[in-house]
Amino acid sequence: MDSRRVARNLVALLATAASVLALGTTARADAAKDAIKCKAAIIKAAAGFVQAKAKALQRCEEAKVKAKLPRATVCRDEPRKTVPAIMKARTKLSRSIVKRCAGKDKTCGTRDPDGSEPSLASIGWDIGQCPNFESGSCKNAIHDCNDIPTCIECIGEAAIDQAIGLYYGALVPSAPTSKDKAEKVLNKCQVTLGKEATKFLVAKSKSLAKCWSAVNKAGSGQCPDGVAAAAIAAADSKKQIAIKKACQGPDKLFGTGDDLTRADIGFVDPCLGVAVPGGASCAHAVETLGDVIACVDCVTEFKTDCADRAAVPALVTPYPAECNRGPCSLSLQPTSSSSVQFRNVLWRGTGYTPNGTVEIFQPSGWYGICRSLVIVPGTTIKADAAGNFSLLLPPTALSFSITGVAFTQVPATTLVSVSAVDETTGCSSSILDYPLVPPGPGPNDSLTLLYVSGPASSVLAPPATPVPGENGSDTVIMGQCHTGGGPTELRFTLNGATPNRTLTMFITPPGSAPVSVGTVTTDAAGNTSSSSYLPHCFANLGSSSLLSLTIDGNPPGGANVAYRSTLVRNDIPVC
Repeated sequence: MDSRRVARNLVALLATAASVLALGTTARADAAKDAIKCKAAIIKAAAGFVQAKAKALQRCEEAKVKAKLPRATVCRDEPRKTVPAIMKARTKLSRSIVKRCAGKDKTCGTRDPDGSEPSLASIGWDIGQCPNFESGSCKNAIHDCNDIPTCIECIGEAAIDQAIGLYYGALVPSAPTSKDKAEKVLNKCQVTLGKEATKFLVAKSKSLAKCWSAVNKAGSGQCPDGVAAAAIAAADSKKQIAIKKACQGPDKLFGTGDDLTRADIGFVDPCLGVAVPGGASCAHAVETLGDVIACVDCVTEFKTDCADRAAVPALVTPYPAECNRGPCSLSLQPTSSSSVQFRNVLWRGTGYTPNGTVEIFQPSGWYGICRSLVIVPGTTIKADAAGNFSLLLPPTALSFSITGVAFTQVPATTLVSVSAVDETTGCSSSILDYPLVPPGPGPNDSLTLLYVSGPASSVLAPPATPVPGENGSDTVIMGQCHTGGGPTELRFTLNGATPNRTLTMFITPPGSAPVSVGTVTTDAAGNTSSSSYLPHCFANLGSSSLLSLTIDGNPPGGANVAYRSTLVRNDIPVC
């Protein structure tokens, strides 16, 4: 062969090899860029869909509250504005993802000759099927990029439907055109609650999407970063301020007794038993305006975070378990239908993590002006190998409340909300409203007699200048919770007094004015007794406090005190 021809062929071969090598290198570089662009499109489109659907449903629900649409309107089916807006958002979601993820032929699942369609593995979507949401129906298989918007749409739809349902679903009817001031305030509160909650949801979704877009471009990082966290916190603060302003009472102070309550507004109780990814359960009793806001905050965070995480499987692995928990099937049940407030109660639970830790807690907070009904924080127990437990809640766990009204006006029963949380899964049992019966006058309901070893007594007798005809006597036992501001128990007997006489009881703490704490009436033999928890929230009663029984109902003076006792305080250790 001619040497020159061989040389030319060799040069041509080398040129071709170099060209192929260069083309392969470029293709690999372009493939990486295509994957980044595809992920960016998914992040943007997913957040845009969530925001668009939330806005569409919120506008419809607000129109119902403002009486611009019939209250019976089902917003997801409202044909004039809501359905077209949601359909537009769905179409945009799908088109945006396919446009950037299907390669140059714009058809998902084909082998583009130039390799321009990113593989599912390169974009983090080689996950087999949609990761689902709250054990729902979002489980479609992921074969190619056509299946990605189906998954994102399903999770986003479920999350937003539930969020908007929380804001508006239980609202009591209110009339925006009413001339009644209270009715107008209620309507404004309801409008503000849903509007501001949705604005926060949208703002958080935007902040997270912006953050993930930056992480995707940089190739590393976590969200929310400092910038996103600051933006989310600012949006949350703005939401809370607006709701408080619209729903607080005439005194313009949040947290006081004239605020609108859950019952006034119309809101779920308890809050949903979901948990923010990496955070605490949202389950708590909802009574006050603060409870309503806390529930809105927590559930909105949960819905937004889960919809957000579903769009970034390449950047968040694994999908948070909190987002796909089914309804909790945990049980918590006391063995008695009710209990005197400080007695031991045996509680049983089933369905918890085998050998896991279970926390028993009270989600309802404080009430009553002396003491709350409270389960001591940190009351936990280990489940057995079958996931069951039995717990005897001690007297220190179930305390009691004495209200500031006359003792005879204390409700016959008081409900304490109790729940159990599986600390391994974060799943919680239903909140159980357990009836606690106020302690009665018998010795079995006396904290002093039950928990004070050898309680000291004081003498009840006429003063130095007795009321004519009054020369009876007996003893008094007084006990007070060792915290100094808790309930005070007073027990006494009196024998030999004037028959059929009504005596008014007064407690006079050191340096304070006398306080009436009820009356007693002697029987035909001149005898009487009293066993009760006093309806007044006394501060620390020292040894110089006086019990006075007056004959005319007036505060103790020089001539109306029939019997007096300098009280000896017994500290009750279980309060």
